[in-house]
Amino acid sequence: MKKLYTYTVLLFLLGGVLSSCFKDRNLTNDGEMALNNQILLPAGSFQLEESEVTLDDDLQVNNNGSAGGMRMEPGATMSTAISFNAANANVTHAGIRFGNSGGIWAVPIPEADGNASGTLIVPMQIPPEICNQISRICHDIKCYEFAIANDGSGEWNISRGNINDIILGCAACDEPSCQDLAPSCDCDINEWNAQGTSIFDNTFNITTEAEYCDWFNNVWRPWYEGFLECLPAFGVPEAEQEILRTQYESLLLSLSAPGWDC
Repeated sequence: MKKLYTYTVLLFLLGGVLSSCFKDRNLTNDGEMALNNQILLPAGSFQLEESEVTLDDDLQVNNNGSAGGMRMEPGATMSTAISFNAANANVTHAGIRFGNSGGIWAVPIPEADGNASGTLIVPMQIPPEICNQISRICHDIKCYEFAIANDGSGEWNISRGNINDIILGCAACDEPSCQDLAPSCDCDINEWNAQGTSIFDNTFNITTEAEYCDWFNNVWRPWYEGFLECLPAFGVPEAEQEILRTQYESLLLSLSAPGWDC
């Protein structure tokens, strides 16, 4: 049972998804404009106008996204992970912009400076009241991600943007725009993460091996198999999807070996 619990913890942790901005389908819309004006970012973040930045091909960002977008609700929190390479090891900020025009948010990342490569993690929150100001549909949002360098002289160098997308859900799943953009509407990452946390927390109330086996087979396993089916809708890259499925199959195979109680 101890081994089974260890495997279960590992699989639960592997199921955590870092939500990021994913690939775009259409032009600037009112959702993009509203998000770019109101997105909640870490303290010290500020906007740079396009005229204030200079393109620098010594700065590069890599595509960590996927072919599909993930539905996010008003008030939801998410993080984007921007992998960068900097020939001069001079990255000081991550850059975020929703839409193909307007100000670029510069988010300070002090630990990036001096590194020739790394990952810029940017936590952000969608404003809770944003849907009160824009069309009540599902918005296909283009998210541009950049690496930004500043040497303290007032000059700002910027990489070319990596374009990803999210789907801002300002309407129910049966609204036509939502059906088109987010057909897997049951795969809401916030709901699935909440379910997973609740399911995992329930293990602390289990006192017998029989109860644990019942939980594993009838609660955790159906949840995790549903979670695996939602991976494409969550925007998880195909290579990572395959890793999670392979690890799950290996777990089930190990549980069928002699000596297991469940």
